[in-house]
Amino acid sequence: MSDAEDDREQGDVVERQDEDEQDEEKPVRLYKATCVSGGGLGSSVWLPEVTVVGGQEFLRFSKWDRDLTKLCTKKPMNLWTSGKKPLNNINVELFSQLASLRMQACNQALKKVMEQAAEAEGVPLPSKIRQATAQDAFVAGQSVVIQAPAILNEDGDEIEEERPIRVLWGVRGQDLWMEATEDVIRYFIAGVKHSKPYEQPVSKRAKQGKGASPKKRRRRGMEPMSSFDKKKDDDKKKDADKKKEVDKKRDDDEKKKVKKRRLEAAAAALRAAADFVHAHSLEED
Repeated sequence: MSDAEDDREQGDVVERQDEDEQDEEKPVRLYKATCVSGGGLGSSVWLPEVTVVGGQEFLRFSKWDRDLTKLCTKKPMNLWTSGKKPLNNINVELFSQLASLRMQACNQALKKVMEQAAEAEGVPLPSKIRQATAQDAFVAGQSVVIQAPAILNEDGDEIEEERPIRVLWGVRGQDLWMEATEDVIRYFIAGVKHSKPYEQPVSKRAKQGKGASPKKRRRRGMEPMSSFDKKKDDDKKKDADKKKEVDKKRDDDEKKKVKKRRLEAAAAALRAAADFVHAHSLEED
């Protein structure tokens, strides 16, 4: 059998295997999903991430969720400034506000647990209680209740009243896991529409005019020095150069002394040898 015939036969075998795989029926599976329709979605739906804690469903609200962005704004998310379409996202202050309330609720839950433990042990409560951590959810509970603020429109009219919302325990980031109810979703949509764009807070170092930390400054490159710092740096370099010259001169002088001592020792040895030869010749005479 030639190589060409062998290749054709192998190709036929592969094709038959592919056909057999296509003919095989995949197992039937049943899925249940939480869907959100309406708002700005049009005919599409939002399929949020869902988790169940204590028998209750919680939805993930993320500022970078494309479908959630369309649900709140009626427009697709667009992060490109160079494109023809205008920017559109839900990176608004509502996320940081609710995340801050969640942090406060976690701290309060931890404090309550520590108070109960101190009372049970009959010991005084520490004067200062640390901030809550992610691990504290195992002792304080996996969810807390925040008091979400009222939503006001541009005229100051209340369109969504203040309400309690149960959220999952969280101490970092601005992603929120909130209870899966239509009321919460409506509140969130209204909050996004009437919330200001989020602005990165100014760090303490920037407020004090210190700029970046020394570690980051080394990574980015040293900043230009002032005239005073430059003069001070030049003086240090001059002192270092002067010290090098002094050290070099001292080393050279030491080398000269060593060489001189060696020459003197060699001359003394030659004189001793000459005296010995001269004395020996006199004895022979």
